[in-house]
Amino acid sequence: MQSLFLSTFSGITTEPIPVIISPLETIPASLGSRLIVPCKVFLGTGTSSNTIVWWMANSTFISVAYPRGRVTEGLHHQYSENDENYVEVSLIFDPVTKEDLNTDFKCVATNPRSFQSLHTTVKEVSSTFSWGIALAPLSLIILVVGAIWIRRRCKRQAGKTYGLTKLPTDNQDFPSSPNQIKEMK
Repeated sequence: MQSLFLSTFSGITTEPIPVIISPLETIPASLGSRLIVPCKVFLGTGTSSNTIVWWMANSTFISVAYPRGRVTEGLHHQYSENDENYVEVSLIFDPVTKEDLNTDFKCVATNPRSFQSLHTTVKEVSSTFSWGIALAPLSLIILVVGAIWIRRRCKRQAGKTYGLTKLPTDNQDFPSSPNQIKEMK
């Protein structure tokens, strides 16, 4: 990633322009689950920064929008990877509710030279519960009960057995007909 700097004529670099690289525009979540959404900001290469990062919900600070603490901001975490500097602040939902699906969340990054923001929303994902998994055992139970019922029904009529018998006729071209069924004992 290329660092964005504002430079003076003397060659001294000033505060880098922060670039918000996450979160995504839409965050998938299941209602009732815990969710952590990181706001990751690129600060440039090889320099330190005075960038401040925070979250807002419907243009209100998180602590004001959620005074009971169901949604909170994580700690301000500044780190470096391959001489590239980042800062990250997570938005923590414990748990996600329907109210969150209609809320505009915004990650904000600012320093003396720039102000950046990125909007994101939480979207409910379809349940991972598969009805096929639940219906398979139920189908098996119905099949077993049906087989037991058929077996018991056949045992009640054990004294009578029915079958097809082919009677000799003068013309062998005709197939067996229902009148050729006779009772066996």
